[in-house]
Amino acid sequence: MEIFPYWFTVFTKALQTVLAAAALTLACASSAAPVTPTLSGSYDVVNGNAFDIKTIASNRDADGTPNGNPYSVNYFYELIVGAFDSLTTFMLGGTANETVPVRYFLWQDANPVAGAAQIAAVGTAGNGVAQGALKETVPYLTVGQNFQYSLPQGQYVLQIQKTASGWESITTNVSAVPLPGALWMFGAALMGFVGFSSRRKV
Repeated sequence: MEIFPYWFTVFTKALQTVLAAAALTLACASSAAPVTPTLSGSYDVVNGNAFDIKTIASNRDADGTPNGNPYSVNYFYELIVGAFDSLTTFMLGGTANETVPVRYFLWQDANPVAGAAQIAAVGTAGNGVAQGALKETVPYLTVGQNFQYSLPQGQYVLQIQKTASGWESITTNVSAVPLPGALWMFGAALMGFVGFSSRRKV
């Protein structure tokens, strides 16, 4: 019986198993690491106010002229929500030289430092299929369509995605309505008062 070839085979298989496990662990650790997006802007979400986010294609200048730069599919904006929770509406206000509809992703900002946003996602943030801090995934919108999301106080990242090049600019209208806890309590008390008054009239 040849002992050396036998133990060599056992050692080789054990080594392969260890290496495979190490590779899997490394892959999981790297996918769970926060993704630092390149921010195109930072905005304060102030209740009662509206503002526009204008996205210019990376391969275009502000006037729409091609500039020779590589095309970027994703554009990231930091949103800072103030003292009150906000019911925030995001509407695709308009596009220049449309090619494909626009897709939106709303992320929780994992970095409390303004201007240094991070997405703590498991998976790839770029294609929107990640789990973790992804708060909202919106199907492709066309001009005039919108989505709403209740944003608790904090910081968020709005990801705007266009999978095909050829467009020049996108305008996203953002507006917020306050949702303070006192408003909900006041509404409940008011409804109770109305119900009490109705019973007294019977």
